[in-house]
Amino acid sequence: MKKLGIIGGMGPEATNQLVLKIIDGFKALGQKTRPDILVAFVPVNLENETRLINNNEFGDFQELLVNAAKSLENAGSDFIIIACNSVHVFVDLVRKSIKIPVFSVLEETEKFLKRKKIKRTAIIGSSFTINNKLFEFDDIGLVKPDKKTQKQISLILDKLAKSEKNCLLACSETQLLNFDEFNNKVNFIDTMQILADKAVNIIKE
Repeated sequence: MKKLGIIGGMGPEATNQLVLKIIDGFKALGQKTRPDILVAFVPVNLENETRLINNNEFGDFQELLVNAAKSLENAGSDFIIIACNSVHVFVDLVRKSIKIPVFSVLEETEKFLKRKKIKRTAIIGSSFTINNKLFEFDDIGLVKPDKKTQKQISLILDKLAKSEKNCLLACSETQLLNFDEFNNKVNFIDTMQILADKAVNIIKE
């Protein structure tokens, strides 16, 4: 069994949900043990987090992520995933800082969409994710909310239910929301679930 390292804490509840997804996925495979997981909660300054999401200010995020990755590597992790969509803008920097693999939610989501032959999808994500074009892939049309809707993201659900058949949940916090009443109209694609499934498959190798 391989040991998984998770860089989390942005925010803590979403990180915990990702861990539960991995545990559930591992159990569903009929495994007789719990998965071996290490989690490094990044000590993010809340004001810096707000400035990153709203103003594209990197602050000390790069240093924090690199330090977390090195800590997980030194603790014996065989591979790493990051429990936040937005900070995947730094994934290449994290990869260069350590020797073990770092799997990207961006790359795994692109593979998933193309495997499912999805050519067009709406997206719900932070302004940072949208502005940095993190989930823009070749040959896949992306329907983004207008600026007003982006600021009031909860209003997008009504619009999605009337128009789009697919929607990327490209913010780790969205896994905390309840979309049950929309599930019969919109195919919600949880990028953190995609990442969790990838992690489960690697752990059991």
